[in-house]
Amino acid sequence: MIRFCGKIKNQIQIKILNLYSKQATIMFVVLGVILETLGISVAIGFNEKNMLLEFFIFGLIIIVFIVIFILTNRKTKIKIEWDFDIIIENEMITINCRHQINGVIATKPIKKIKKVVDFGEYYYLYVCRWDASNGIICQKDLLIEGSLEEFEKLFEGKIQRKEITK
Repeated sequence: MIRFCGKIKNQIQIKILNLYSKQATIMFVVLGVILETLGISVAIGFNEKNMLLEFFIFGLIIIVFIVIFILTNRKTKIKIEWDFDIIIENEMITINCRHQINGVIATKPIKKIKKVVDFGEYYYLYVCRWDASNGIICQKDLLIEGSLEEFEKLFEGKIQRKEITK
């Protein structure tokens, strides 16, 4: 059994929230480009100049929302402390989110972990490649059972190490 238990450091929380924001921005941009391209293609196909103008205005509105989203997320404020109890045992990962009011418990099979990124102070386990919000934070200094060697052996072949920049 491998167990990480305790409160995640504020600087790690900020890094993860920035990752969430970055991925949300990418999703908005991709969705906006797809919708704009589709809408403009339909407008050109039907030779509708009014519709074409509406799609250009719609595109500008999307760009404004993306810029506002980016600007408002630059100063990340931590409102709660992330307090996790993560148990890795019997091919399952159990996450007890003790910082939530109802103490939600989630379980995920180890085989669902697509990759593990080692950021030095912590591991970030990706359940889905594009869904950071389904990621699992395993802060190394919160390891209370098992060892980092056991952890790395369990996820052998999936671990990517990131260079730490300050």
